[in-house]
Amino acid sequence: MAASSLTVSHRSPTSWAVTPNHPGAAIRTHQTELKPVFHDPEKAADRQAALAVLASHLPILTAPGLVFGISAPARSAGDGVTEMGYFSLGPEAAAFMADVYAYGWVRDFDWMSWSHTLEGRCLLHDPTALEAANEEGLARVLTVCMRQAHWGSEDLDDRFREGLLTRLMERAATLCRSCN
Repeated sequence: MAASSLTVSHRSPTSWAVTPNHPGAAIRTHQTELKPVFHDPEKAADRQAALAVLASHLPILTAPGLVFGISAPARSAGDGVTEMGYFSLGPEAAAFMADVYAYGWVRDFDWMSWSHTLEGRCLLHDPTALEAANEEGLARVLTVCMRQAHWGSEDLDDRFREGLLTRLMERAATLCRSCN
């Protein structure tokens, strides 16, 4: 009997489709539409409110003395036991993250591949690139930031310290003003 191969394709944030690769098999493709994930449908439907809520975090997250998060290194607890290190977001940063999800800014697309495209690299690393970004560009950048934070929220802290989150909030404020 000949061995058959399988294609695994992403269908949603929590489901995968497995399709046999042979001439008679129907190959299903995933949608490329940027659909929000883990959101409040009522909040995500109001794009102006979504922009406004991002902008509302600007004065909070740029306040002098803000502690975005706290890092605790691994340490010996004695008797050969080591306590793992961790990073914990501060309440203001956690509120920002919650609003990003609730208002539908985290989208369902191949964010890892996109982050390596020319557009992705520019929006993520060029300090002036976000000045011309549209809502989809903001959503893509926020998706990368939030998805990377799943591996460790210190990644979100890094994005904050490099100024990316501040530039995102500033651009959201500009887009929100242009909606009025």
